[in-house]
Amino acid sequence: MKLKYILIFILIILLATFVLSLRDLNNDIWDENNLNESLNFKKLESSQQKYFPTKYLSNKSKLNKLFGYRIMYICSNESLPILYKLEGSVQKCPDNYTVAVGKYRNAQNETGWGILEVETFPNFPAEMQAYAAGLVEGLLTKVQIYYHYLNTVSQLCKNAKEYCLKLFDYLKLNLEWIESQVMSNPPTDLYWRHVNLTYTQLTGIQDGYGPEKQFYLSRVRFAITPILKIQMAGEFYDLDRVFKKPKTNYSSNSHCSGFIKVLEGNKDMSVNLMN
Repeated sequence: MKLKYILIFILIILLATFVLSLRDLNNDIWDENNLNESLNFKKLESSQQKYFPTKYLSNKSKLNKLFGYRIMYICSNESLPILYKLEGSVQKCPDNYTVAVGKYRNAQNETGWGILEVETFPNFPAEMQAYAAGLVEGLLTKVQIYYHYLNTVSQLCKNAKEYCLKLFDYLKLNLEWIESQVMSNPPTDLYWRHVNLTYTQLTGIQDGYGPEKQFYLSRVRFAITPILKIQMAGEFYDLDRVFKKPKTNYSSNSHCSGFIKVLEGNKDMSVNLMN
């Protein structure tokens, strides 16, 4: 009888987690219903605080360890797509339940770089691995994501409401088309399968960058999020001209260099991009 009540309690928790995750699908600051508010530049930083509480900026002792790494594990809840995190070298997932492990060291004041290492484990579906890899990256580097966002695309819509409305409609249609292709093509189609995995990982990064939770639902979203905007920063140079964004005094550089090298045995590929 005691076991029965325990199982009922677990099911209630899982159901509540699932409902909250569905609610998050319509809770993004770049959702269409909140676009006009997002266009108000004065509210931009405060809206980002919804994703990034101030405590992370002040807790330097935890986030900016001079020596050693922050270590975080993403664990699976048995066979369900419900994940949770454990932090520290002492706390680890139960045996065979580690989906991903991330290690991060902020060495910017020493070398100019942050060092992030992420490993996933093949005994879980590729989609869950991709989401977990993104999740642990977002959780470990949210400070750097926050500053990078402010330094790059945070002023995208400043004094450019009409431009951003057109841009939003264009991106929304594009994402809907991508999602339709992912859904209509079979899993054996390697191209669209990897497009899906890419967006799954970006979803994980966004969820990790967002408010921390006790549980996370492995999922994929095709939505306009701060993380997607960062990824598209280089594309906005062209889109600015297409949608006639008002000219600003900010200088821009639309040139970049790329380097691709196939490693020995065609087993992996090294990619480098310099803007």
